[in-house]
Amino acid sequence: MHKFESKFDCYDAVKEELEVPSTDIEASIELIATESDWNGSTQNSEETRTSFIESQMSDPTLWDACEMARTEGNAYAIKDGVLTHTEYIRGEKVKQLVLPKCKRDEVLKVAHEIPLTGHLGEQKTKQLIKYSFFWPEIKKDVKEFCQTCKLPSWNDHLHVDSVFHKWKEVGLAVSLEKCAFGQNQVKFLGHIVGSCQHSPDPEKAEVLRNLSRPSTKKELRSFLGLASYYRDYIPNFSEIVLPLTDLTKRKVPNVLQWSIEAGETFVKIKDELVRMPTLHTQNISRPFWLYTDASATAIGACVAQHDDVGKELPIAFFSKKLTPTQMKWSTTEGEAFCVLEALKKFDTWVFGGKIQVVSDHNPLTYLTNSAPHGAWNYRDGHLHCSGIT
Repeated sequence: MHKFESKFDCYDAVKEELEVPSTDIEASIELIATESDWNGSTQNSEETRTSFIESQMSDPTLWDACEMARTEGNAYAIKDGVLTHTEYIRGEKVKQLVLPKCKRDEVLKVAHEIPLTGHLGEQKTKQLIKYSFFWPEIKKDVKEFCQTCKLPSWNDHLHVDSVFHKWKEVGLAVSLEKCAFGQNQVKFLGHIVGSCQHSPDPEKAEVLRNLSRPSTKKELRSFLGLASYYRDYIPNFSEIVLPLTDLTKRKVPNVLQWSIEAGETFVKIKDELVRMPTLHTQNISRPFWLYTDASATAIGACVAQHDDVGKELPIAFFSKKLTPTQMKWSTTEGEAFCVLEALKKFDTWVFGGKIQVVSDHNPLTYLTNSAPHGAWNYRDGHLHCSGIT
């Protein structure tokens, strides 16, 4: 297996309630202007802008970024004196205002402390700020800022008594026999959720396993719909299920004629539903491992992490059927497409972290060294798959 690393810089920016267009740099400058910028509240927009530029240029933590901005093809740029950073987020090109150190605490506070919701975690805080602002080592700053919050305790959850009083006031009643308090795991919509992990409800999976083989296309579509509900737990689901999806096509008779391949696929899917693994909650402070594989008809991937003792913990699976045009691609094109599609799928988790991509297709390692920069340009240079190990 061949590995190649990709380092994501940590980005970020302010909460969605601010409703600031990510491309409107001038609006972002106005947004973060503080009373100290105004010198007696007579400062106009141009003076505010000039003051902000001076803050950027005089900040030692941004000197390296300013130097990089003078090099073409870099994510940093200086336009009209303002230092900015450009990033692709979920396929959208976003221009971020680079914040000097004197402005960062206020942005972190606004993004982290949401009224009526409480204090958000590292991942949510980062998601709320990444569309407008950026600064070097933002991931580290977000982590340290979130660690200053008070740790949750059992006493913090005893407000349930207040909820009961409100129910009583409006005449609502509950059955204590159906209530559970202080649980570390709960059943929710066919899943077992809790303790930083989630898995399918075994009772629901067993029901699917005991289903008889469908005799009509309608029954088959119903089975595939139920199985697809747990597709995130089944590696290469799209490829495995392909012989059955072919039976649902218009040209196939309504009364199904099962081939040996289709029958084996039906049994395999039911077996996979029983063997579905437990998936774990990601830890954004740890590196990610992305395993990818492409076949002639589908692509698949798994993102995972290692715990303290080195055990590999799967986080999520991804699979996708290829279109007729994509099926004509070369093997190398298919494998490269698989990597990029998986990174887009898991963007929310791996954004801002370090990731190792693992593939069994050796030519991909040559692409990272010899292909034009734009060939692997998913995040404007920050997802450049280089550094073969």
